[in-house]
Amino acid sequence: MKRYTLLMITLLGLIGCRDKQSVNMNTTSQEVEREVAVPVDVTILKRQSFHETFSYQGVVYASEKITISAPSKGTIHYHQTIGSTISKGAIIAEITSPQAIDRYDKAKLQVDRCSLEYKNKMMGLVGMKDEAQTLEAQRHSIALQVGLLEAQKQFDICRREKESLQIRAPFDGQISQEISPNLQEVEMGTKMFEYIPNKAYEVTFKILESDLPKLHKGDALHVVMLSTQDTLHGKLLHITPKVDTYGFISLTGEIMPQNNQTIMDGMHAMVEVYHTIPNQIVLPKEAVLRRGGKRIVFIKKGPEAHWKYIDIIGENANSLNISKGVEQGDSLIVSNCVNLAHHSDIVLEKVIELKQ
Repeated sequence: MKRYTLLMITLLGLIGCRDKQSVNMNTTSQEVEREVAVPVDVTILKRQSFHETFSYQGVVYASEKITISAPSKGTIHYHQTIGSTISKGAIIAEITSPQAIDRYDKAKLQVDRCSLEYKNKMMGLVGMKDEAQTLEAQRHSIALQVGLLEAQKQFDICRREKESLQIRAPFDGQISQEISPNLQEVEMGTKMFEYIPNKAYEVTFKILESDLPKLHKGDALHVVMLSTQDTLHGKLLHITPKVDTYGFISLTGEIMPQNNQTIMDGMHAMVEVYHTIPNQIVLPKEAVLRRGGKRIVFIKKGPEAHWKYIDIIGENANSLNISKGVEQGDSLIVSNCVNLAHHSDIVLEKVIELKQ
């Protein structure tokens, strides 16, 4: 009897161990299923504007750069130095010209003489107190007789010549180059110095002929100075209607430097042209993979990830513009894409808003 009791206890223990092991196996299977499903974030695709970017090498230059020439023969005396900031109207330099000063003095003396003779003739004609009543024709005739009109005309010419010996700044700017050094004797018309503005700058760059349809006048520009890494903003001004022998087209853009940005004539820069295309399907670059030599993305379909081949037609720093492969309203997977395959099990973590 004792032997039968012991046997029953042993059998019941074995049955209990088997049931416990079965429960453990079921639990482990559920945990494995949860671990196999890849957690992902998605974004709901919608049509939006795509900001396409093109990058080119360019050169910045002063758009209103001018060369000042000597207005008369004489000696140059600079009042400003290269690189110093000069306000509009300030004297930059002047020419010491004894000949111009002599002509001015002689012209002034001639005007004084003619004026005195004119007054004497007027006194003899009507008396000083009646001069206001003298006919205009008579006054003009007497002024011609004594040479007053010609003297005044010559004096005005000499006065303007004397004033022109002081070269004043036509706008706020700087001397960028002294072509003729200080105290040098120059002839009339000799180039003296180059003058550039403080803020009026443009950038020139070349594009391939094949890029021309993608760019338009007015497109936004970001100009990154290679030496300082400063970024200047501007817009595309014009496209030269000519292709050179190497297949390049020249473009010019306007840029607006800020007060704290260093910019010099002739600096090299990277020009980024931003062109906006409306009503496009835009994908973030992190969602795009390369499989078998083609570009793919993953779309959430129920609890699974399905891959889709895409055709790319444009890109910028963060996004891609595509022509086909996915559609508006698709749930695009944007995280853990490298861990996915076609029909991979997925678990949705969150829905995010796509930003370019």
